[in-house]
Amino acid sequence: MLFSISTIAAISAFASAALGAALPVSADPTTVAKRALSSQATFYGGNTSGGQCSFTEYTLPSGVYGTALSDSNWSNAANCGACVSVKGPNGKTITAMITDQCPGCGTNHLDLYENAFPQLATSSAGIINVS
Repeated sequence: MLFSISTIAAISAFASAALGAALPVSADPTTVAKRALSSQATFYGGNTSGGQCSFTEYTLPSGVYGTALSDSNWSNAANCGACVSVKGPNGKTITAMITDQCPGCGTNHLDLYENAFPQLATSSAGIINVS
């Protein structure tokens, strides 16, 4: 499923309003903004309610996956609730919302929820290049 930029903006705005957080619009290079970045992605069990963003009792919108963001991009939780477009090695793109921190992960690394990773590659790959 592909989302238009306006749909992604609407999802981000909804998440921001629902969570009482501002969208990340910053010149700070550690803050996710509208720019293309390349790195790697892994997957884990997901942690929306108990993650570092403290989205207690929050359910991700349909078609939006969750992800943890590397601690080098954490920016004191300024990226919580931001949606990122993630393109995998198979050419498919998904939308993922930052809901948690990934301590020890490399710069720009995403630790996708377990249900998101297979959209981009087989789970047996374990780690993939993404942009």
